[in-house]
Amino acid sequence: MEKFMPLSDEPSDTIRKIEVVEYDPSWPELFEVEAKRIKQALGHNCIEVHHIGSTSIPGLSAKPVIDMLPVVRDIQEVDKVTKAMESLGYEAKGEYGMAFRRYFQKGKNIRTHNVHVYQEADPEISRYLKFRDWMCSHTSDAENYGKLKLELAKNFPHDILQYCNGKDAFVASIDAKDGFDGWRIVKALTDREWDAVRRLRQDHFFKSKEDPYTWTFTHKDHIHFVFYKNAEIIGYAHLQLRPENRAALRIIVIDERHRNLGFGTQFLRLCERWLYHQGFKKLLIQSSEKACQFFCRHGYAEMPFNGSDGYEGDPRDIEIGKCLTIARIDRPKISIYIATSIDGYIARKDGGLDWLEYGHTGDEDYGFKKFINGIDALVLGRNTYEVVSRFDEWPYKGKRVIVLSNTLKEVRKEVELFCGPLHDLVSMLHSEGISHVWIDGGVTVSKFLEAGIVDEITISVIAMVLGSGISLFSTMDRESKCRLISAQSYPSGLVQLKYEVVE
Repeated sequence: MEKFMPLSDEPSDTIRKIEVVEYDPSWPELFEVEAKRIKQALGHNCIEVHHIGSTSIPGLSAKPVIDMLPVVRDIQEVDKVTKAMESLGYEAKGEYGMAFRRYFQKGKNIRTHNVHVYQEADPEISRYLKFRDWMCSHTSDAENYGKLKLELAKNFPHDILQYCNGKDAFVASIDAKDGFDGWRIVKALTDREWDAVRRLRQDHFFKSKEDPYTWTFTHKDHIHFVFYKNAEIIGYAHLQLRPENRAALRIIVIDERHRNLGFGTQFLRLCERWLYHQGFKKLLIQSSEKACQFFCRHGYAEMPFNGSDGYEGDPRDIEIGKCLTIARIDRPKISIYIATSIDGYIARKDGGLDWLEYGHTGDEDYGFKKFINGIDALVLGRNTYEVVSRFDEWPYKGKRVIVLSNTLKEVRKEVELFCGPLHDLVSMLHSEGISHVWIDGGVTVSKFLEAGIVDEITISVIAMVLGSGISLFSTMDRESKCRLISAQSYPSGLVQLKYEVVE
């Protein structure tokens, strides 16, 4: 199943001819050889590589180009290995119209391989594999697909867009039959997708007049996404890319038949995630009063829009926005597990922790052993690291430990140093297969909370008032709403509170 791609940037008279040939039994072997090279180039981030597309279907006529689908832990980490892919002869094409994909082509004059990289759990992976497996087990569909492609190649030998348009209905019919049950978010390209864009805009936003903003359909700073559920287009979003790492959400809509089923929330979060991947820090909206309720439930608050950018504003609109942060799917689970005094201190002024023993009884189980057995790595601030380094025995044996510091030059052999943005750290850990991280240290936990990348907080309140010391939290510029999961008291007087940080 070849993906829909935009027309080449080359002049029309140099666009390569679309050629569909009979099945070649050597294609699987060519895939195996190249898959090993691709996996090595992508490094530890790569989990597996699949053979997809028509060359993966025995007996099917196809363009003689091997389509490959590497599955990675973190899609953004793929951008760091572009040179390794280029050394194998590939040209990096970015997303190339498919959100959350990285696309590479090999063979500038004679195309030999296409590589479609997706992050694990992306529904596109399932879609590709289900299509391939269906065609392998349903020979009549495979034969019809082969005949269709031969006919399209004959009728449109130099027009890849018309070739793809011609396959669109057939591919959608297989998606509907093969059990695919997932979402897709793509930039509008095919005739069917643009028809859906125009219909949704006219039906829901420009009912009584002609759409005045069709000029945005070809403007580089305007993105028009269609949202698929299974094989059906059920939503549309119009994003405007603005200066200073800001973006505007001009339109987002779910078709009426699919509302109140959670698709609006899912689509909005996908748009936010996509913008964050592109480096945008804020998403701004001029919202109607009715729609504002929906956005406020998803973390939006009053924020100046600053400029109309050629749009006619409605004086009744409410200007709101949101600071974007890394999505949960792109990072490990982040937990804070910490003890504090009744008056909110985690250590004495000199960093002393002797008071933590107050009131403990030897047979009380506070769940720490279970917690630490469930984490893959610890992230400590410099002060916490220096305190625990003075212990007679290193307390984190067998665990990966990262210390955040801009000034430390060296650390003990059990520890790694990291200096840089927290989002880079959690992305790196995610790509290395780390699934659960414990954050410790007052300044450090505050930095993670301020960055909006904490999932749960466990606070053990010791029955003691210190009077002074190092505070649990530093001053932050961000609020974090929490939901109490559990509260448990112990005979020693210790009270343990568990919270979930909600978006």
